Amino acid sequence: MPVAVDRDGAVPESLDAAFSQRRERWRLLTPRGHNPTGATWSPERRTALAAVMGRSIPRLLTVEDDQFGRTVR
Repeated sequence: MPVAVDRDGAVPESLDAAFSQRRERWRLLTPRGHNPTGATWSPERRTALAAVMGRSIPRLLTVEDDQFGRTVR
């Protein structure tokens, strides 16, 4: 389910509304370099999104696609 995005990334209220429909089983989030907007989550937005995502654990699997993040091996 798509969610609204602004200059700071995913909009918490939109993400919460998408999760409340309870049809999804996993989510893919892009914290930096969002395509096509280029949005990057601000520190404040990360905190707000973490609160939204925390309410759906363990019901949903979260996949973070951070192409600019540190590589973990």
